[in-house]
Amino acid sequence: SNLTVEACRPAHPAVRRLVVESLSPERRLSLHRRWLELLKRDGKEDFSPTDRTLALAHHALEIGEHPKLAEWALMAGEVLSSREEFAAALAFLERAKDLATMREDRDLLLRVTANAFGKLGRFAESAAMIEQWYAEGHDDPLQINAVKFWLATGLAHKNLGDLPEARRRFEKSLASGDPDNPHQLIFLARS
Repeated sequence: SNLTVEACRPAHPAVRRLVVESLSPERRLSLHRRWLELLKRDGKEDFSPTDRTLALAHHALEIGEHPKLAEWALMAGEVLSSREEFAAALAFLERAKDLATMREDRDLLLRVTANAFGKLGRFAESAAMIEQWYAEGHDDPLQINAVKFWLATGLAHKNLGDLPEARRRFEKSLASGDPDNPHQLIFLARS
């Protein structure tokens, strides 16, 4: 058939919302499954790669299960963050937080989430994500995590107005650093 993804989609957001809200939960779930299958199979021609990623993540999250759910949600969060749509990015990232089990995915997820919170001025939540990221002990082949941790949480405390705690954390960043490590220099300079 010559039917495309876009041809089946109501053009106006209010019409789409009205249609979706009028569906039973079972019908809505069934449609999300069908859209996801269509996007996986035929969606490449109808969307840019980034918009396709956003659509895949949306439908997979609405279904609540798919082997690539965490991966797509993280990719959607990255895409939206790169577009500076931080509130929309957080909607994907927070839903994916408990789904991302691979260390690399969790590392990236927590860092992108912390950044999005910070960009929205939600500094306490940003600091909490950074604390969680650091506590999980992600791989650190360049030996920069401690320096980045103290610097990032220091910036969060500075933005929260807690200047003594910010100064303490900046000092810890400097103390944990190695000026002979070229990977740390940019972080040490900011501390």
